[in-house]
Amino acid sequence: MLKKGIFINFEGIDSSGKKTQANMLCHALRKMGYDVVELNFPAYESTFGKIVGAYLRGEFGKNENIPEIPSLLFAIDRYQFKHEIADALKNGKIIVCNRYTQSAMAFEGSMNQDKKEIIEWISKVESRLPQPDLIFLLDMPVEATIELIKKREKKEYLKDKNKDILEEDIEFQKKVRKTYLELAKDKKWKVINCAVRNERWIVKSIQDIHDEILNETIRFLNSNNKD
Repeated sequence: MLKKGIFINFEGIDSSGKKTQANMLCHALRKMGYDVVELNFPAYESTFGKIVGAYLRGEFGKNENIPEIPSLLFAIDRYQFKHEIADALKNGKIIVCNRYTQSAMAFEGSMNQDKKEIIEWISKVESRLPQPDLIFLLDMPVEATIELIKKREKKEYLKDKNKDILEEDIEFQKKVRKTYLELAKDKKWKVINCAVRNERWIVKSIQDIHDEILNETIRFLNSNNKD
């Protein structure tokens, strides 16, 4: 058992493979004997997650110049799991999460020119939530994700739509990627380059990306000694 729980979070622009890689890491860690809790945000089946889904379908309008609105919706969705996360960490479990506070910082922070101010505000709003110990940024150029979005299975929360209101805006996704790379300068972050450029962007294999993530995770866990 770990001396204390570890909170691992996956971040990246839309369709960068976060859910797939989070799931693969959970499976690998469980095989190694760790007690793992897997979380995905937004939690679309939950009370507040359904409201977030409605926002992403465009049912509240885009609100491009009011980042506080989606920030608060996403924060409430996470806060409903506050005690579950805290208890898991207290009991020495590993939490593997697909999106967390850092998503709000990257997406809502990129909505207007007040990026630094919005990010600091989001940090204060979510400061009473447990925060990740290790954050993987799956860095994928927007050009490389376009084909992946076309190939993916339709997401249930979108109902009859192929993309949500944020995925539809390619230039916005580029801004988000830039913000993520700025955030990733913090020591808690580990950037995983998911594509290489030849004549065009070539996405690395899912297994190669997973292997790099697993190696980094094991290195991190070894630095946090077991009992």
